[in-house]
Amino acid sequence: MSKRITVSLPDDVAEHLETVGERQVSRYVAEAVRAAARRERALAALEEIYVRVGRPSAEELARADEAADEALRFKQRRLGGAA
Repeated sequence: MSKRITVSLPDDVAEHLETVGERQVSRYVAEAVRAAARRERALAALEEIYVRVGRPSAEELARADEAADEALRFKQRRLGGAA
């Protein structure tokens, strides 16, 4: 099911949409809005966690960054350099 709406966009955004092709604009915008909604839900869930257990310290964030970097390096080694 679809609903037709009209929006006003800044010139630069409208110009970018013109590059995706007239028949693809609705799909492109729908995917962008869905991605934004997923980010908003994830941030809200993270805020709920922070309320319960507090925000991570700078040291904890640094350890998490290092663990993520190591996981990426491991993945790249396993895939022969492709990420």
